[in-house]
Amino acid sequence: MDRHLIAIRKTRARLESICKTLGIVSLIVFILYCVAVAAIILCMAFPPSGFSRIGPLTPLDLVPFVANTAATGLAIFVFWRLFAEIGRGSSPFNPLRIRQTQVLGMLFLLSAVANFFAFPSVDVGVSNGEAHMLLNSTAQPPSDDLNIDLSSIAASIICFALSLIFKYGSTLECEADDLV
Repeated sequence: MDRHLIAIRKTRARLESICKTLGIVSLIVFILYCVAVAAIILCMAFPPSGFSRIGPLTPLDLVPFVANTAATGLAIFVFWRLFAEIGRGSSPFNPLRIRQTQVLGMLFLLSAVANFFAFPSVDVGVSNGEAHMLLNSTAQPPSDDLNIDLSSIAASIICFALSLIFKYGSTLECEADDLV
């Protein structure tokens, strides 16, 4: 029995060490992502010298961008928090993680719905002739084709499944705490 406990402790220590590293990497990725999104928003709001705006920006053009950006940012944030908690030896099975993964699932679902209904008729972004940055491009399928974002739908399903797993883990921890 002692060898078994020693093996479990070694595995847990190794897992915590790996998760600490992954937590730091996830934090760096999250910060870089936030900086990149801020740069894109600033570039669109205040085009650099030599750049000019392309097309009118409507709320319909903005919804898919915001939904995709928020879903990706929250996904990176949730992974960072999960790795950081495991790296500290804490349990990731808590009500906050359950709610965060459910919200993440809803954001991915919103992203899929927004991409289904949003068909830009013009390019929207900034350009200087040679280089351009577009929020929306007219390189969408023709209007008689369906634009179904399967990756966002799959990500939404995975997030809802993860929230159920976290809920089950939280329930098991509560039952184990009651037994002890």
